[in-house]
Amino acid sequence: MRIETERLLIRPLAASDVDSLVALWADPEVTRHMGGPRDQAKVRAILEEDLAGQAESPFGFWPVAERATGRVVGDCGLTEKEVDGRRELELVYVFTRDVWGRGYATEAASAIKVAATTQFGVQRLIALVDPANVASARVAQKIGMVLERRTVRPGGAVRDVYVYSASAEAPQAGGDHVTRKQPWFERQFPTGLPVEIFPLVIERLRGTPPRLEERVTALSAAVLTRRSGNTWSIQENAGHLVDMEPLWLDRVEDFLAQRAELTVADLTNRKTHEANHNAAEVEFLLRSFRQARHILVSRLESVGDAELTRTALHPRLRVPMNLVDHAFFVAEHDDYHLARMTELLGEFSSRRRVL
Repeated sequence: MRIETERLLIRPLAASDVDSLVALWADPEVTRHMGGPRDQAKVRAILEEDLAGQAESPFGFWPVAERATGRVVGDCGLTEKEVDGRRELELVYVFTRDVWGRGYATEAASAIKVAATTQFGVQRLIALVDPANVASARVAQKIGMVLERRTVRPGGAVRDVYVYSASAEAPQAGGDHVTRKQPWFERQFPTGLPVEIFPLVIERLRGTPPRLEERVTALSAAVLTRRSGNTWSIQENAGHLVDMEPLWLDRVEDFLAQRAELTVADLTNRKTHEANHNAAEVEFLLRSFRQARHILVSRLESVGDAELTRTALHPRLRVPMNLVDHAFFVAEHDDYHLARMTELLGEFSSRRRVL
């Protein structure tokens, strides 16, 4: 991950960062509220291991450098932990003593929080804060976290649990850090959507190819094609998006031809199961999806307002939909599979840098 803020650059680990990060994590004052200084040899070994195979997960740790000087002044990231029997995603921010009081921790933590929620679909983040660490608690509060409870960690350390929830609901026990999705075939969808929101939905559809490319291009073939049980791999989810484009376009033509019912989908997804998308080059799938989506968006943009209000029966849901409803349905389907890819990345990233 690479994020630029007003004063900071959050970026992947480089060999030139190792000495600075070893010194940071070995500083007794910096780590006083984080369990104390780490063994320098162990920290160096962990960092060198990370360099040998940069993490393919959206989660991990990233050096923080000053944009003005290029100097590494901190280490921030997202790491999975079990807290009171619940799987959580912790936001961690650590900075050198000489930059304390400049607002760097708030600037970096806020940027990572935004990336986690907007790019990776994370709905809940925590920060584990020593009750005596007033400065760290202030950072958590400034980026929108609220104190949920106090806990005792293994080894006896007392920590306040600050929580950021991207949903409007209050934090609740149970569940993972990524929202558990309702199965697609259990979903219900709004109908009768107004013509006025059609341009907004079009932009969602236009934005899916670059979002998909951002999600998968940095991943190795091993991660892309790995399955979780009998479910599709990341690459197969991408292939499924390609497979569905002809149906979405056929249904647009159904509306324009004033057919009573939309084209029926193969609910067994036979095309995807038999396509062997894992054997394809991911660049081919991305290119195919980009081209197919361009055709779909161009066709939708050519439709007049009067045609947008025409309705046809959705064959599975058995409800009438207009063309705006159909476009929204496709956008939701896109997001469903992008979110699934993020879930798979979380499952596969068993190696986390925890210092």
